[in-house]
Amino acid sequence: SIPINLLFVGRLSREKGVDKILKTIIDLDQLNLDFKLVLVGDSPHRQEFERIINESKLERKVIFTGWKPRSELDQFYQEAHLFLLPSSSEGWPKVLSEAMAFGVVPIASKVGSIPQILKEIGCGQAIDTENIKGYLQAILRYIDNPQTWKRESLTAMAACDRFTYESYLSALKNMFQETW
Repeated sequence: SIPINLLFVGRLSREKGVDKILKTIIDLDQLNLDFKLVLVGDSPHRQEFERIINESKLERKVIFTGWKPRSELDQFYQEAHLFLLPSSSEGWPKVLSEAMAFGVVPIASKVGSIPQILKEIGCGQAIDTENIKGYLQAILRYIDNPQTWKRESLTAMAACDRFTYESYLSALKNMFQETW
């Protein structure tokens, strides 16, 4: 099987679910699967998360890049297969739109508008925030079904026009015209 590339972009914090990602990765490693996780972002908790990875002997599979400007994120999106975002609270996070534009399939928390939008698009998985095993099961489903991953990856790219600034302005204009 091909190695699976997992990605997180954001503040390295418990609110964003980084601790849940690390627990998921430790479980994934125990299944002897070939993967790489890239964590793009920073916070005062970064050293604690790095220590967990080092104690789990996963430093060769997990890369902490630190904070990167938006202009440097494309390279990470291009290499990723799945985007992990087990946040405890979100609206519709811009990083999901950015990742999906590159065909990265999201596995994110069932919070805010995430489940509704992923269902409408037909791409990705929305998992209950506290269901850490659910994130592992979602990753395994894509590993075991590469055709599903590929179909949802193409669906993600096709949906990215929905999230452009122009699309937002057009929706606002239509809303105002219908109201007045």
